[in-house]
Parts: sequence; structure tokens; C-alpha cells
Amino acid sequence: QLMDFTEEMYTTVMEKVFGTLKFNYQGQELDFTPPWPRLDYRQLILDKADVDLDKYPDAESLIPILKEKGIHPDIKLGRGRLIDQLFKKFVRPDLIKPSFLINHPLDISPLAKKHENNPNYVQRFQVLFAGAEVGNAFTELNDPIDQRARFEEQGVLRDKGDDEAQMMDYDFVEALEYGMPPTGGFGVGIDRFFSILTNSE
Repeated sequence: QLMDFTEEMYTTVMEKVFGTLKFNYQGQELDFTPPWPRLDYRQLILDKADVDLDKYPDAESLIPILKEKGIHPDIKLGRGRLIDQLFKKFVRPDLIKPSFLINHPLDISPLAKKHENNPNYVQRFQVLFAGAEVGNAFTELNDPIDQRARFEEQGVLRDKGDDEAQMMDYDFVEALEYGMPPTGGFGVGIDRFFSILTNSE
């Protein structure tokens, strides 16, 4: 539902402000005519980097693969940040056409709800075009037990030196214990959005 809404919102803004759904950015043609493709995160990594994330369940197993691919990983980082390095080198620069990136690994989305049929991945999407992230959304995690465990895992990563790992939020966990309905959260990268549409660096 949120992907459909987001696609409609972006294209409505483009049509009302610019009068078109076709743009040129740094010599690249961008056509925002719906529907935008929905691209699977794991499959993209497999196609572009020849790495199957499901075969490397932890940071220790993934570090040698990144080294083989010419990435010099920080051994303090968790699996999620290592996967993100792989994605940014091999996948994101080629995502020029407007698209939704879906089914992110759990490790890189500590606040998103798991897929019921595959708990190693989450219900998240990013809006990408011109090689940039221009929106981020996910189904909010509303299970307090799962959320506490993820905060604790993030705390271990932070103690190892990962400055971008999430910090424990006891108040948030307590609020979830009272209850939160199914919710989708979304944020737009409005600076990137308009810089790309106006062909500005």
C-alpha cells in the first residue's frame, strides 16, 4: 500500500510542479511513468556482485568475500554494514531508472518488521533513481520482544566500535509493550529529489 501511495505522490508532485514525468539528469534520461519496477535486494547482489547473501550468515563469513571483491572492510562492522558496502559498490550506481528496492536483509534494518515467510528479510523499500536513495520506508516493528533483542544486538555492535549501530531505547520498547497497530513509516530525501529533477549537482 505504501509503495503504491509513494509512487502516486512522487509522480503527482512531478506533474504539478514540472508538468512532466520525464527528466534529464547529468545526461541520464529518467522516465517516472508508473509502474516502477520492484527489485529484490538479495537478487540484485547475486546478479551484480555474484554473492548469495544467504550463504554468508554472519560478518565473519562475509569479510573474506568482500576482500575478494576489492572492498577493505572494517572488521568492527556487523553483517548489515558489510552488506551495505557490497551494495554501494556493485549495485546502487547502476540503479538509474526509478525503482523500488525491496526485501532488505534483517541485519541492515533493525527497526523494520520481518517477513512472515522469511525472517532473515524485512518489509522495507527504498526509492532509488539516478544512483541515489530518494526515499525510505518500512513496516514498523511492533513486537516488543523482537525489538528489545534487536536493540541488544545493535548494542553489541556499538560496543565493538560501530558508531552507526542503534542504541537501546527502553522507553520505545515499553511503549511497544502497551501496543502499536500495524504501521508503515516513510521518509523522502527531498533535497536529493529536487536536485535530481532540476539537474542540479
